[in-house]
Amino acid sequence: MKLGGSVITDKATYRAPRLEDLSRLAQELRAAPGPLVVVHGAGSYGHVLAKEFRLAEGRDRDARRDAAFAQVHADVRELSVLVSEALRDAGLPAITHSTYDLARLDSGRLLSFAHAPVADTLAAGFVPVLSGDGALDASRGWGILSGDVIMAELARALRPERAVFVTDVDGIYDRWPDGALLPRVGPHDHVGGGHARGHDVTGGMAGKLARAREVAKAGVEVHVVNGAVPGRLADTLAGKPTVGTVVLS
Repeated sequence: MKLGGSVITDKATYRAPRLEDLSRLAQELRAAPGPLVVVHGAGSYGHVLAKEFRLAEGRDRDARRDAAFAQVHADVRELSVLVSEALRDAGLPAITHSTYDLARLDSGRLLSFAHAPVADTLAAGFVPVLSGDGALDASRGWGILSGDVIMAELARALRPERAVFVTDVDGIYDRWPDGALLPRVGPHDHVGGGHARGHDVTGGMAGKLARAREVAKAGVEVHVVNGAVPGRLADTLAGKPTVGTVVLS
C-alpha cells in the first residue's frame, strides 16, 4: 500500500498534514483482506526542503544542505509517527521502519535494501510502515529515495497479491491535464505527459507509473486510485468495481 504524500499532506505547505484524510484512509485500510505493508510519501514533510536545497543531487559539503538533509529525515520520521498513530487508532498494529537505516543508494539509484526486518515484522503479525526518505549514497554522499521505488523493491522481495498506489487524482490519464482516464494501462500503452502538484522531487505521476509497471512485472495486481474520494480505497481492497486504473504487466 502506498499512501501518496499529496493525499496525506498539503504538499505546497511545509509540514502540513491532512489529519482527517489520514484518519479516514487508515479506517479504509481495515478492508485489506490479508497482511498489510504501508509505504507513505514524504509529502510536504520532505519535498519542500528537498526541492529548495536540491537534495536529490547529493552532497557538496555545504553545511546548510547537510542541515536540510538531516531536517528532512527528522520531518519524515514525524510524519511516519502520524501515519502509524492513525493506523493504530484504526486497530492496525503499525510498526515503523526507517528507510534511512534500510536503504543505500549509488548515484541516486537504489543499491541495496534490507528486506528482512520488514518481512520479520510482517510475519510477526504487525503492519510495517515505511516512507520515502533520505538515504546514504555511495557516490554522492546522500540522496532521496522515493516511496514508489520502495514499493517496487518490496514487491519483488515480498511478492504480495495486490499493490495499491493511493494518489490525489482518479488514476492514470492518457494526457494531463485534459485527457481521458485510462481504466487499464498495459506495458506497451503510451501515456503522454505526467503531473505533479506542489513540490515534487521524485518524478510525479510519470515516475509513479514507471514504478507501478515494475510492481506489475513482479506478478502483482496493481491499482492506482484517488484517496481523496471517500470509499475508493476500501472498495478497491474489497474487490469492488471503482474508479481508478489497473496497471498490467
